[in-house]
Amino acid sequence: MINQVFRLPSGWITLCFFSLFSLIALASTNPEQVGPSSYTKQATHVITPFTNEIKIGRNIQYAANNTRSPLEIVNIPNEEWQTNIRDTISLGYQTQPIWFVVNIKTQPDIAPYWIFELGNTMTDHISLFLFKNGEQQQQWHTGDNQPFWERPLHSTRFQFPLELQANSDYQIFLRVESTETFAMPMLLAERSAFSLMSDQ
Repeated sequence: MINQVFRLPSGWITLCFFSLFSLIALASTNPEQVGPSSYTKQATHVITPFTNEIKIGRNIQYAANNTRSPLEIVNIPNEEWQTNIRDTISLGYQTQPIWFVVNIKTQPDIAPYWIFELGNTMTDHISLFLFKNGEQQQQWHTGDNQPFWERPLHSTRFQFPLELQANSDYQIFLRVESTETFAMPMLLAERSAFSLMSDQ
């Protein structure tokens, strides 16, 4: 009996290795991996053509962590993420920055211009990142310790202009630092409706 050894051509071996490497690299850089890996308790706020405002609080997820980039918070262990069970966000005094994740889903024929408001005027540092379908669209950095004229909108509250498209999935990643009590009223409102209640 003659034993035959089957050998793949060297070109095939190189091609298989390259394909495997590409799949690994793609998995490690997938932008949709941003944020906590489990959203089983995370609320998704749906914007319809009839939505004027959304008060954000109940079921929002948050974690205390020094990470500075939203692309890195996927590394925060799932057990560090908590779910707010109240209509308002009040976390007492915190020694670390807090990351909040807000999920938004838009329906057809929605208004394109919105304002996200953080009502605590004593917040030291705020970074807001808007992602659409896993890709970053907008970002801002502001806070009570920074000049007033650097704010995205010149208001006594911290307000951020968002441009949203219909039939899309968005995530707002909010990094907040404060030496005061961590009370964080959040509101998302359509811009024309917001002008009627701004600074009331």
